[in-house]
Amino acid sequence: MNAGIKKNVKKKICAVFQIPKLHNGFIQHQFCYDKTGAGFTVLELLITLSVIALLAAIGTYNYTSSYRNSLLADTTNALVSLAQLAQQKAVAQEQGTAWGMFIDNTTGTDPYAEVYGGDAYAAGAVVEHYQLPKQMKVITPEPGTTQDVHFQKFSGLPSASSTIVIGLRGSSFTKTITITDAGGISNN
Repeated sequence: MNAGIKKNVKKKICAVFQIPKLHNGFIQHQFCYDKTGAGFTVLELLITLSVIALLAAIGTYNYTSSYRNSLLADTTNALVSLAQLAQQKAVAQEQGTAWGMFIDNTTGTDPYAEVYGGDAYAAGAVVEHYQLPKQMKVITPEPGTTQDVHFQKFSGLPSASSTIVIGLRGSSFTKTITITDAGGISNN
């Protein structure tokens, strides 16, 4: 009745290792075990789990690296947008005044940027506030200092050229935002 079904088929699986001797020849070791058709051996499970763990570690590293690079680019773009907003408001002469962007790095650990209207920074004139993510640091202006980028009304030209450098905490990756005397705002 069950002529086509084989039960308890055993396979002999061997691994051969050759280790070179000091002067000539090899030492050969052969490890063999019998395997029935049912189930997995401990060795097979360990190899499978090792491969899964390795792939998970590589995937986690790639995801984290990609996330941090994206965060740096997004933060840079946000600061460029704030500078452009201040410049556009100065050109439009909104509220009949000049506009600027103020970067506060006094604590060194909690930097932020604000767009303000007026001839000088005053907390009451702030129209936009941007808190940098905790993973980010401001390199220029240096910790313990602030930087004021002021745009003249109508022309939108800055009172002076400025450079803002931001980076990832615990990393050497940085981005530089440059505001030229001619009013150009760029990042690299």
